[in-house]
Amino acid sequence: LRARVEELPSVSAHMSLVRFLLQVRGSEAAQPALQAALLDASGNPLLERLNVEVLIALEDRAAVRSAVERYRSSFPDHPTGEYLQARLELFEGDAEAAVERLVAAMPRLDDPIAQHWLGQAHLAAGDVDAARRRFSVAIRDAMSDPVMYLPLIEIAQAEGNWREVAALAQRLVQLSPGNREAWATLVGALLNAGETAAASQRARRFAALFPEDPDALLMLARSQRASGDLAAAREALERAREAGGDGAAIASEEANLLMAAGQHQEAVELLQESLREHPDSAELHLSFGSLLYAAGRPDDADAAIDRALALSPDDLRPLRSRSEYRASTGRFDEAIGDARRYLEKRPNDSRMHFVLAVCEEGRGDVAAAIEAYRRAAELDRTAFAPRNNLAVLLADRDIDAAIAAAGDAYALAPENPAVLDTLGFLYLRKGLVPRATALLEQAHAASPESADVQYHLALAYRDGGRADDARRLLDDLGSRSGVPAKLALQVDEARRSLQ
Repeated sequence: LRARVEELPSVSAHMSLVRFLLQVRGSEAAQPALQAALLDASGNPLLERLNVEVLIALEDRAAVRSAVERYRSSFPDHPTGEYLQARLELFEGDAEAAVERLVAAMPRLDDPIAQHWLGQAHLAAGDVDAARRRFSVAIRDAMSDPVMYLPLIEIAQAEGNWREVAALAQRLVQLSPGNREAWATLVGALLNAGETAAASQRARRFAALFPEDPDALLMLARSQRASGDLAAAREALERAREAGGDGAAIASEEANLLMAAGQHQEAVELLQESLREHPDSAELHLSFGSLLYAAGRPDDADAAIDRALALSPDDLRPLRSRSEYRASTGRFDEAIGDARRYLEKRPNDSRMHFVLAVCEEGRGDVAAAIEAYRRAAELDRTAFAPRNNLAVLLADRDIDAAIAAAGDAYALAPENPAVLDTLGFLYLRKGLVPRATALLEQAHAASPESADVQYHLALAYRDGGRADDARRLLDDLGSRSGVPAKLALQVDEARRSLQ
């Protein structure tokens, strides 16, 4: 590019060199080339615009003002002058003025860069929804420019919308497969969304592209552990250690692997030793808290989680971990407190809305649980669990709405026995006995140990006139040990109805 500029110092040649230097080396490296370009082609509007943007990146306020004034006096009727003035206002902290100016200029200045910076101005002014709309328009008009995707990714990350982060990061790695941060963002988002198989697949590609990068190898280890391949995870972790990975992060993941393998005491010893060496590692305190929960030491675990939160307040994983543990052990009020603290900062995390719904249901607030399940379903179009649970809660309120929700769950997970059972039982309550029987037979074949499924199938056989089949299933349930008391009473009532 330098040779081309020397041979033919056109504006196009200068712009190519400057933009390349900006991309690979940054504004400081690009500025000398830009100044040379301005000497060769003084007064060119494209170069003058680029000069303002470089000066803003260099945070040279006086030079930015001077460059903007020069542009506006040289090209008084060009809408780019309004764009550059708005960039100056945003640079100086007056986001509202920048928004007003860009909105007014947009009919004459409708290009993706201007849309992008209008989005940044909206974001600085606190209007996230308006910013999201402008960033989306910028992407639509410049789909091949990786830079356009970054603000939307940051917004989705801040809100906890992991599937949106994953979708945007996937497009970013397709456009720029050598972008290390894009790969890390993609794998992390998939892990947060619970898509362990997809995370493991992308992590393998990430590590193949960056075989000496310890962070890529560590993410590979995490994703393989999450997907259940512990042997492969250990191998990736050793490679991360050999590549010089962070000691605390390596120890944390090694402890997680030991926990996954059931070696709790070894994990405790490893973390205690690592914490003596790295007492201020939030990652280690988080792992230690998770381990202590698994070991049945909730008070010590709570203290470790509190320490992790104090060390890294912006990392909300400890809150999520503690909320999920408390929900699983029936400490619903405390779990709800953690979930709401988490959702204050990440309001679009479907997984945490689901945890909140389970807790509200557990403590008997059906209306709040319905609302939370609905929100979880809205935020994750691929999740069947919130739709299935929503259907169960709606059954006594609106049978048609319940069937609709169960149908949505069935469309997403047609072989899941819990989903088959829910939709089948709702059909039975609606009086659609043949449909109910077919679904409940599938559920029973997939989960023959489930007492609930067997009971519902027995009711379907009874209502369909198959009394002997119904009696056989009910008698089997009556002879089982460990059937919940409420279900046992229902079984006895059904047996009497058959008599």
